[in-house]
Amino acid sequence: MESVQEPGVSPSPVLVHDLGTRTDSQPLYSIASQALSTLAIDEMQHYPCLETSQGWVLVLDPASLQTFLWRPQDGERIQLPPKEHGFPEHCKCLLSNMPGAASDCSVVACDLDESEMWVCKIGASKWDRHRYKLTTCRNGGIPRMVNIGRCQGIAAVCGKIYFEITSYDKGVIEFNEKEGLKLGTIWVDILCRPLL
Repeated sequence: MESVQEPGVSPSPVLVHDLGTRTDSQPLYSIASQALSTLAIDEMQHYPCLETSQGWVLVLDPASLQTFLWRPQDGERIQLPPKEHGFPEHCKCLLSNMPGAASDCSVVACDLDESEMWVCKIGASKWDRHRYKLTTCRNGGIPRMVNIGRCQGIAAVCGKIYFEITSYDKGVIEFNEKEGLKLGTIWVDILCRPLL
C-alpha cells in the first residue's frame, strides 16, 4: 500500500469512510483509540471501492475496467478479470468464503437498484451477470419483490451466502462449477424466545 500513516493515527482496527469526493485523504476513525484523523489511501483516491464484511475491498480501475480484491491491512491484492462495464452506482459486495489465491471463493456484486448480480470466482476469466426474480407475499397475499443486496442478515458460511427474506424464509446462494449459481430458499421455524 502506497499510503503513509499520519502521526496520531492508531493501528487497526479502523473505520474508513469514503465520501466519494476523491480528495487527497479519507476520514479515518480508530476504534482502539476512538480518535478521528485523515489518511491518504491511494486505492480509495483513484478507484471505486466496495467493502466486504471479511475485510477485503473490491476495487475497479475505471480506465481499464480491471478488478481486484484488496486487503487494506497489509496491501495484499488478488487479481480478478476485467468487467465489460463498471459496477452499478449502488452496489454491495459479498464474498462466499475467505479469499485467497487458492480458495474456493466467489465474489458477488449485488445491484441495490435492480434484481441482478455479477459473480466472479477467484481464478475465473470473466464476470458472469445473473438476473433473478425473487418474490414473497406480505400479509393479505400482496406480492413483494425482494432485492438480495438489500436483505438483512446476509452471511457467508462454507462457500454459500445466506440472507433473510422473511422471518421464516431464508435465501441461499450456492456456487457450483458444473451448475453455476443456484438461488434457493430454506424454511426455518421461528424459535420461541422467553420474554425477559
